[in-house]
Amino acid sequence: MVKRESSVLAAAIGGILLPRHFSTLTRGGVVEVPNFLSSGQTNALRRDIKQLRDLGEFEASGLRNNSEQDGPIEAYGESDRLVRIITPDLGGDIMARTEFDDILESLRAELSSSLGRTLSCAEQYYSIYGPGSYLACHMDERHEDTKGDRGWESRSRRSVSWLVYLSEEDWEIPGGAGSGGNFRGYVRSECQTAARCGSHEGDLQVGWLARAEGDEPVFLDSWVQSKATPEVDSSVKGGDVLWRPLSQLYCTSFTGNRDAVSPAFSSDSESWPVPADGVGFTANELQAAFAAQLHVPLRGLFSVTDSVFHRDDLDLEEDGKQPDDPWGSQRVVDVSPSGGKLVLFDSVAVPHEVLPVASG
Repeated sequence: MVKRESSVLAAAIGGILLPRHFSTLTRGGVVEVPNFLSSGQTNALRRDIKQLRDLGEFEASGLRNNSEQDGPIEAYGESDRLVRIITPDLGGDIMARTEFDDILESLRAELSSSLGRTLSCAEQYYSIYGPGSYLACHMDERHEDTKGDRGWESRSRRSVSWLVYLSEEDWEIPGGAGSGGNFRGYVRSECQTAARCGSHEGDLQVGWLARAEGDEPVFLDSWVQSKATPEVDSSVKGGDVLWRPLSQLYCTSFTGNRDAVSPAFSSDSESWPVPADGVGFTANELQAAFAAQLHVPLRGLFSVTDSVFHRDDLDLEEDGKQPDDPWGSQRVVDVSPSGGKLVLFDSVAVPHEVLPVASG
């Protein structure tokens, strides 16, 4: 199975997406657009991949948890995909890729205009999934403050993730080119009166609050100004008053009004824990850390964006819902890798994985 994928980075031309696509995207869902590419365009890019692979341009690449500040040198094996980053000096079928880039630019402009985000496509790569290859469940992006110092090294961040499948037309047909390799996203039943998920006024989403009418996005503002006086900051002398930045968790409605769901806090707050390894939080530690900042009645209703409830108990016969999910608010969206199909989702709102390729 082959595909071209990327994440649009954040810091119009219409006609590609429908209003329902934007509604799904901003509600934390997974958008599918069949026949985004024609069969001719799909075949040309697939031939380009084969040529580049024959030239030895691909290398194995797995997955690194992007919340970790540091990590060991990675060793990849047969279960990992093969990847080739698209660079300006790459050979192969440049005309086919140029035609695709024109289509992609129209999509970028449409997304940027409709979402109100400044988007650029600064990362693209081809990937090949052979038999047994898969990609473990992960997030494409997290709030900068959850990644330590590494989170502030770049001026841009992932915003909308996209991929385009380049599989053969007979994929999943018995006796065809191959099978398996479905994209699987874990999406919430979002509160219809809440604001768009993912990002609000530059603040990234870090979690969800379970409400009776659906899950509500929770955002982290890392620049809440607070007066610093000698009583709260020993560096302040005499009667001086300075400002210091604090953080705060909040929700917001369609009207844009913020509803603070925590007091302002910092890493020096008594309620803020220290990571077990002294460096960075695991997903479970981050869950506990943010929950401890919330107003007490809300703590049991909070879950971080990474949360996937009881994946091992998943029963797809139950309409994609997890039987042990206390709110029944998370469901599974499986996408078959049909050639020419476009898939879109918000980079900070949707945990996802690629299921193993059975053959092909």
